[in-house]
Amino acid sequence: MLVGCKAKTSPSHEGEVFVSIKTEKVSGGWGYKIYSDTTVYIDQPYIPVIPGDKPFPSEEDAKKTAELVMEKLKKQESPALDSADLVNLGLIKK
Repeated sequence: MLVGCKAKTSPSHEGEVFVSIKTEKVSGGWGYKIYSDTTVYIDQPYIPVIPGDKPFPSEEDAKKTAELVMEKLKKQESPALDSADLVNLGLIKK
């Protein structure tokens, strides 16, 4: 699955960056990559914050997590997630 925002459509959009999300099947589940134009900006094959290398159980979980990270980037915030973010996404319980 590929999701994007802020496409460069003309020279008048100079300085804008095309950011996209791509979910991908990984061993045992799903992960995602966030691209800045054609360069991988974030490669997240596992659920962040929790210990161990546990992939996302579904493509939808990977996608909604990537969308949250992309929203943080659009707000010029740190893309780092914490346990509260994962609780809100339904990936872990309180």
